[in-house]
Amino acid sequence: MPALFYYPKINASVGAVQQALLYWDRLVTVAPVGDVVGLLDRRMREVHEAGLYARLAVDRWPSAERHVEMMGLLGELLGRIPVDDLHGGASERFYDSKISQALVGELVARGFAEFDESRLRVSLAVQLCLISVVARDTVAGRAEFGVLHPHTDSRAAFRFAHEVPARGGAWRSGPCWEVNVGALLPVPAHDVGLDRVSGAVRRRAAARGGGRSGRAGSSGAPR
Repeated sequence: MPALFYYPKINASVGAVQQALLYWDRLVTVAPVGDVVGLLDRRMREVHEAGLYARLAVDRWPSAERHVEMMGLLGELLGRIPVDDLHGGASERFYDSKISQALVGELVARGFAEFDESRLRVSLAVQLCLISVVARDTVAGRAEFGVLHPHTDSRAAFRFAHEVPARGGAWRSGPCWEVNVGALLPVPAHDVGLDRVSGAVRRRAAARGGGRSGRAGSSGAPR
């Protein structure tokens, strides 16, 4: 079933949540293993409670066999970030359980990350780079989610994800990696509550006599 895959944050933006409810079968984001509810904001919890959210769990990425390859790629991408942005203050928390201890060590040793008490912190630019690369690489190997249509409202995250070379020659996510950036589908105003959006979805499904179709073309727009 087609799903909207929002990255790089765990909690999707208002527009992404509305798109998922109106046009897709569910919303998927990357999150570490463990209790995901505590990581979700109020809006995302509503989506989760409605059975329309799925967590793409990432645990100790990458595997030992792919560490050298992925560290080389990250090193290349991080090398393109302006120095002021790269080391512009380790203000963003990064859940280090998402990535391997070897990668954590490399990032700290190279000055891309530091620990604040027990929390790993990186600059916003490094966070976007890491999560975007992890997201795209992880999606490629997770057939249980079916076809995912990636969406981001961060052009920096899009650029980083777009740089990741295909694993095995193809991505299950399809061509939306190349075109779906920003709010391409019409959505209600941000002050429209999720209850009204989900209510409209239920009424539409009832009128059709079944669930949502979620059919979309490669651009992410319903046919």
